[in-house]
Amino acid sequence: MKLIVGLGNPGKEYESTRHNVGFCAIDSLANFLKCDEFQEKKKFKAMVTETNIGEEKIILSKPLTYMNLSGEAIVSMMNFYKLKPEDLWVICDDLDFPFGVFKIRLKGGPGSHNGLKSISTLLGSNDYPRFRIGIESRGEAETPREAKDFVLGRFSRKEEKTLAKTISNVTESLVFALEKSLGDAMNKYN
Repeated sequence: MKLIVGLGNPGKEYESTRHNVGFCAIDSLANFLKCDEFQEKKKFKAMVTETNIGEEKIILSKPLTYMNLSGEAIVSMMNFYKLKPEDLWVICDDLDFPFGVFKIRLKGGPGSHNGLKSISTLLGSNDYPRFRIGIESRGEAETPREAKDFVLGRFSRKEEKTLAKTISNVTESLVFALEKSLGDAMNKYN
């Protein structure tokens, strides 16, 4: 069983912000896999849908806890389904990567990402795979305040075109990883 989580903030006001590329990617994956619509699961504080790839159950989720508390929703799902850290795949934005670039990591620290910090703290581990999508394009996020304003900002029309291609590539890499392995996906897409 795999739990694949796209990080973001719930609500219309955050829909097209840089911080919500995880939600965009998980929506794209759910669409590609022809999943049922996401349903709110109050016990998890998350939107959830499920599918199978071969014999493996795949749970897709969007936490409703807001970015900085993402770990609450994720750890509750992991405990319920009795999952190990390596069964959790997280999709999130990354200020440290250029816009349009994404990287697959098997594990690692959260860096400055508060959603990953929440997950790592509550999980007690950094040993979970993540698909990090670059959102930095102008070097505008030098201070914590500028970073907050930047990640909560919207994409320009030009950026939206690049983002669509990036999200498509991330979706393709997720499907490839599910069908083959994370290692194979890293070799092909990193």
